[in-house]
Amino acid sequence: MKSARQNALLYHKSFMRDNLFPSMPQKRTLTHNEKIVFYNLVRYPVLNDREISERTDIKLSTVTAIRRRLQAASLFSTYRMPDFQKLGLELMFIGYGPISEGESRINSAKLCEQAFNTSQELFFASHSLDSAFFIGVAENYTAAKRTIESLQHIFASQDLTDAWTYAFFPFEMSSMLNLFDCSTLLEVTFGLEEEKKGVDISFKGKTPIHLTTKEKKVLKKLVELPNASDNLVASKVGASRQGVSVMRKRFYDSGLLRTIRIPNFQKLNFEIFILAHSTFNPRLTLHERSVGISFMMKEAPQIFMVSGNFENVLLAVSKNFEEFTAAKNEIVRLYRQHDFMRKEPSLLLLPFKEMRTVKNHDYVPILDKLWKD
Repeated sequence: MKSARQNALLYHKSFMRDNLFPSMPQKRTLTHNEKIVFYNLVRYPVLNDREISERTDIKLSTVTAIRRRLQAASLFSTYRMPDFQKLGLELMFIGYGPISEGESRINSAKLCEQAFNTSQELFFASHSLDSAFFIGVAENYTAAKRTIESLQHIFASQDLTDAWTYAFFPFEMSSMLNLFDCSTLLEVTFGLEEEKKGVDISFKGKTPIHLTTKEKKVLKKLVELPNASDNLVASKVGASRQGVSVMRKRFYDSGLLRTIRIPNFQKLNFEIFILAHSTFNPRLTLHERSVGISFMMKEAPQIFMVSGNFENVLLAVSKNFEEFTAAKNEIVRLYRQHDFMRKEPSLLLLPFKEMRTVKNHDYVPILDKLWKD
């Protein structure tokens, strides 16, 4: 029989081996054309090879060959993300904090993972051996609070720390500044010529879209199988290929569905995953902080950012601690200069080599819960 220490070591090894991006992945040097195609695959994920060829002036056969090489090397993953507000959900909620300290870290990380898996509302959740965070969506504040209290109860019953922080972002009072668009990050990383991108900081009220039973089945299957052809989706839901094609086009045209591509950050030599939670001077609204938002999005290319008038949360990656510190200091300097900040940002740093992503753009359970109710 294995001792508790042996079991802990075995779990630690599997924890590292089964990480979202395997430990110490083989890093790859990209050619100039590969960088350009990679950027366009992420910036314009719905374009086909011919359209990317026309945008980049790279031969079609070369674009196709590069895309296949990038896919074979697992340099990016593709997901389909629904527009939560158009599905009738009212807010996004985010939680983060430490897991535990001392010798129980590995066991605590495992218990945290099990807790995250109990919640259908969470679509993104990760932990290291020391800390964790999640992002979820809910129909209303009551539902979000119920999910959080359920997680708190699980944590408390397992003697995990309860020193967590939570942030709530009602869609009608928040700006979704970046929902996993990693193209600016690649643009900066690859040293490509900057493409002009507007920053829309407005709050948007959206009318929920009514879907038939058949449309719900098709939408769910499109989300579940982001790389599947219309023909395959049709065979799974018992519809015609033409019917699926028409519905898919309508979902995309209406903004109900979008495709995102997430790079394999470790293979691009990033070492640290960052969550930053900032609170702001209540005398200044989001629009009055627009210069700070633009600066932050340029100086610390993030992969996710949501902001209300007086707080925001962003996710970013950095190649090392020095790079992260330099970017953070520049942003804090500007925000202090304009009296934007209420206090120093709260930071959560997760080393990729110790990071495990439990829920990775897991949207299907959200649809199941929404439509079952």
